[in-house]
Amino acid sequence: TEAETYDFNVIFDETKYKKVCNAAIPYMTHLREYLKSGRDSFDLVISSEVFSIASLTVCLNIPAEKIILWHELALHQRKFHKIPSKLWYNFVARIFERRALVVPRSSAAGDFIRNYMTRVSDDFVEHGINTDNFIYNKEKKNQFIVVAQLILRKNISSIIEKFAKF
Repeated sequence: TEAETYDFNVIFDETKYKKVCNAAIPYMTHLREYLKSGRDSFDLVISSEVFSIASLTVCLNIPAEKIILWHELALHQRKFHKIPSKLWYNFVARIFERRALVVPRSSAAGDFIRNYMTRVSDDFVEHGINTDNFIYNKEKKNQFIVVAQLILRKNISSIIEKFAKF
């Protein structure tokens, strides 16, 4: 695979407290300091998901007029009987993220987030795809594709077993 190149600077930060803040709940060690040091020079900060420690960090350190929260979820996360999700949306988001503009990734996500946030765009922005790298082809092959994080909760071993039967 080729290394991706970007027209802008990309900074990869480490996750701290890995036993608690794993891939499902990343805590980026230097994000707060980076945001505070550049808050006057940033034109716009886009953060993914309202239910996110990174988005909360952005909302606490950047002026609201410079923030867009790009939101995908259309339902509460089911972990722990939806309690963390419901607490976040009803309290954390309404108190600390309320001034940020939320741009949903779908109409369903927009309908969901409007229950909790007041500044929600009527337009939605879907996930993009680089058509230079992904080209539609009418000739189909017998393929098995899995897109997932390689983490325990994704149950990769069961995917491998299904592949063996494929």
